[in-house]
Amino acid sequence: MSLSVLKLLQSSAATSKQIQLATGLSQAVVSRTLNKLGDKVIKINKQRPPKYFLSREAFGAGNKIALIGVDAMRNNTLLGYLRPLGGGGFYVEGNNETPAPLLGCNKGFYSDLPYFLDDLRPQGFLGKQIAKKMSELPLVAGISFPINLNYWNNEHIGRYIIANNENLTGNILLGEKELMRIKNKPKAVSRNEYSSIAQEVLNGENFGSSAGGEQPKFTAFNQELKKHVIVKFSPAGKSEIATRWRDILLSEHYAAIALNQYNIPAAQTKIIEQDGRLFLESVRFDRKGLFGKLSMVSLLAIDSEFVGMGDSWVNTCEKLFEQKLLSQDDLQQVKLLSAFGQLINNVDMHLGNLSLGVKDNLFNLLPVYDMCCMGFAPKVSEVMPFVSKPRNIDGFGLNSEQKALIIKVVTFFWKNLAREKKTSTEFGCFISRMSNYSI
Repeated sequence: MSLSVLKLLQSSAATSKQIQLATGLSQAVVSRTLNKLGDKVIKINKQRPPKYFLSREAFGAGNKIALIGVDAMRNNTLLGYLRPLGGGGFYVEGNNETPAPLLGCNKGFYSDLPYFLDDLRPQGFLGKQIAKKMSELPLVAGISFPINLNYWNNEHIGRYIIANNENLTGNILLGEKELMRIKNKPKAVSRNEYSSIAQEVLNGENFGSSAGGEQPKFTAFNQELKKHVIVKFSPAGKSEIATRWRDILLSEHYAAIALNQYNIPAAQTKIIEQDGRLFLESVRFDRKGLFGKLSMVSLLAIDSEFVGMGDSWVNTCEKLFEQKLLSQDDLQQVKLLSAFGQLINNVDMHLGNLSLGVKDNLFNLLPVYDMCCMGFAPKVSEVMPFVSKPRNIDGFGLNSEQKALIIKVVTFFWKNLAREKKTSTEFGCFISRMSNYSI
């Protein structure tokens, strides 16, 4: 009897009455059959009448995969279960600990991998290295990993996430084994080792996190700071391209200083020179101490679930505010950040370069990262002159108080960057003109 019920649920979800009509079984027999199927069937009581969905196994982890939230003290909380659905997609089976934003805009149902897991896929410079390493692994359950990330499907992504939980951004983990994991101290590295680590990264021997972006980078636990960091680095030597990337990294460092000076949250950064490279060290704000983790989801992933605009920080955050998913204060901060970026020629403010945390029923703005003069970056193999058209601050939708503040921040940025001796002569001349420019 269960086979006919299974066949029906394999094609679509159904209520008890619909199952009875389709199979010719009585209500009592349908009820007994569904009970015998146990966890294979998901009952959604929030719908009236209740609907039954068939689950499926995924990621080599069964049909009921624990969603674990980690806090700043590395305590684990069961946030619910990820239930792969037989007809495709996923259902987040929540509990009392599940933050409302994790249920998305369709009460826990997702036609694809849930948005808050999408950021955890390998991506960018480090992602390419991860894909290469994964492609070299032996077959497991007939699964091989393509060397090209474009050919990874949800099964590849899910298996990767479960097997590499510790290295991923944010604080969401998959799989019940995380509830039993023993805390192991991360390997601490000194800043003196950055040069050798960079070479290992370029050789594909050290990759760590799947933090996005094409800029060469690595993650580490810094011995001096006793904190987790992301470290970007320039090419070695004094070529035009290497020199220009040094200038870009320096602009990111001073942008972070300027924003933090005026209480607009940005990453905490430090510049280190070593063996012909310039390193930009940023303290990770999704980590706390040795073991703690904090929530972090890119605006790109959030936009795909709740908004679907995909065009700008401000537009997406305004829609989140309208849905009561973001505070007024955070929206105003985003407007300031967007204006600042445009005024310093940051042409790379895509939705993947801003992240929000999840707290209770709201998203909250996290410190900005990758804020730099990206408009001056090398174009493939060509280095263009430093040219930037002045922007009219009246076009950013700021009130008079915000305008006054952002003028102070931008002025502080250019004046401090002008004092930096590590910038190239060409960039230094350009900065001198900008630091004297009145917005």
